[in-house]
Amino acid sequence: MQLNKKEIYYLITLLVLSFIFFFLKLWGFSLFDVDEPRYAEAAREMIESNNWITPYFNYVVRFDKPVLFYWLIAISYKIFGVSEFAARLPSAIMATLIVFAVFFFGRKHINSKYGFISALVTITSIEIVGLARMSITDMTLAAFITFMLMAGFTAAHSEGKQRNFWWYAFYVFAALGMLTKGPVAPAFAVMVLGPYFILTGKFIEVLKTCKLFTGFLLFFLVASPWYIMVILENGQPYIDQFFLTDNLKRFTSTVSGHDAPIYFFFIVVLIGFIPWSTFLPYALIKYLKPVFAAYKQKSTNIECNTGDKKCSDIPGSCPFIMLYNIIVDPIRIKYKDTGLNEYLIFFSLLWFIIIFTFFSLSGTKLLTYILPLFPALSLIVGYLWYEYLEKEDSVRDIYMLISCGVLVLIFLVVSYLFVFQFYSLMPRDAKVLNLGSISVYAALVLSLGSIIVFIFIFLKKKIFAFSSMIIMMIAIALVALYGIVPKVNYAAQGHLNQLINVANNYPDGKHDIITYGLVKPSIVFYTQRKIHHVEDSDEKLFKKYLNTSERIFIITRVKYLDQLSKNPNVYIINSGRRFALFTNKPFEKKITKKLLQGNKQ
Repeated sequence: MQLNKKEIYYLITLLVLSFIFFFLKLWGFSLFDVDEPRYAEAAREMIESNNWITPYFNYVVRFDKPVLFYWLIAISYKIFGVSEFAARLPSAIMATLIVFAVFFFGRKHINSKYGFISALVTITSIEIVGLARMSITDMTLAAFITFMLMAGFTAAHSEGKQRNFWWYAFYVFAALGMLTKGPVAPAFAVMVLGPYFILTGKFIEVLKTCKLFTGFLLFFLVASPWYIMVILENGQPYIDQFFLTDNLKRFTSTVSGHDAPIYFFFIVVLIGFIPWSTFLPYALIKYLKPVFAAYKQKSTNIECNTGDKKCSDIPGSCPFIMLYNIIVDPIRIKYKDTGLNEYLIFFSLLWFIIIFTFFSLSGTKLLTYILPLFPALSLIVGYLWYEYLEKEDSVRDIYMLISCGVLVLIFLVVSYLFVFQFYSLMPRDAKVLNLGSISVYAALVLSLGSIIVFIFIFLKKKIFAFSSMIIMMIAIALVALYGIVPKVNYAAQGHLNQLINVANNYPDGKHDIITYGLVKPSIVFYTQRKIHHVEDSDEKLFKKYLNTSERIFIITRVKYLDQLSKNPNVYIINSGRRFALFTNKPFEKKITKKLLQGNKQ
């Protein structure tokens, strides 16, 4: 694979932008409860125990996810030490790999300019940026699903040794996805690639060339050893928890209270794909319109491999032929003599629609679930901008102007809320957040940036319009990283981290730390010890801990403090708007004051 000078420039640009969007200040903020510390601490305990088979959190088995993401964090710890940076590094690397996968995928099947534009769309999408900077499994899963689907598409459109290589890559990525979050990765292989191969008339050819036997053997060799070992080590409890609860039950019912209406992911796409989401309706209408037109002109007969006979002449085949004619034949005929660009866009549309529909019908909904469809959105909207930039006509694209106008409207509303209505919209616990002048800077970047893009589109300065979109997102990222996120992080975790510092470092020996009516995994990660939890309804267990002869520290919510302080042996060390720390023995105020100040961010 030889790269020309322009493509090298593209790659350098993507590397620099990846650093800004995914890596810059990755080390600058404490882990956010509740998910980040769970993965980070489980990987630390994996190193501590030298048990690389069964993950543990708070020294209790954790069956929620397979092992690969824990391994990646643990390897990062081995290289860089235990830290926020090391815990988040695998996600940032995976996001970067997705960006480069989009570039090379677009380059291979269309050209490098299209790949570059689509990669820029990927790298500047809000949800991609946010999850690339978090120590959770979703970015790693999205990466392997992306690589898997791209490998399958590429294999189907390749010949000879290249085709074999891409099919084997497909099975490896499916297996790695299986090791990241379970059967959802291979399920999407069937759900997305299967319809694509059938609708484009490639199914029989793919069935003959996809290395089914050796591919499944390769998948089994990569994915199964860990599953076999963890089941042998933990038995039926692992099968029940992981396969039945964490996978099947999450689709069929609501788990952990994560329910949402069926339109939930429409909102997630609208917000998560900003600033490109307002261009998505135009792209979908533009590229789905030919598909619907093909169905209006559906054929009544098809060719087959039975000599001169029509398939309708084959006894008993009529219902199947009718179904084929209605569903498959229009698409097969449409794409029979088209270029790879139309195949790629149709594939991206299926990729987006199928994953979006699957999770919309799922009983459990989280905004991170649909991350694997964002590369498909980037390929779709990237092609819209590619065609727009390639046009040399002098006619103004009114639909691009309308799409940008909607973006301007959204950003003006958000800017107004940022400056004038921010605190009235915040929940009570979040009113401690004080953005100050940062909200004005953010509002200026959002409003002025989008207006500048609109003006350039209106003036038909296409390359300036696209470049302004990227520059605007860089500015937003810098304002967020150096202004908004530090304040949000301190508001969410700062006071809690101060209390953790006191409980963990009080000088007269190691003490048990108790949480009362509070589940904050960051306490486990930052103390690196077992934390004892007491439910707010378990008064008997609370008094047992409180009356022990040894000093203990108890972290709780402020709302419980009046009730708990009625008990003897309650010595309050510090309380804030949300959290409080107390002990069961008298304490040195000078020491606790120093420890509290020592962990201020």
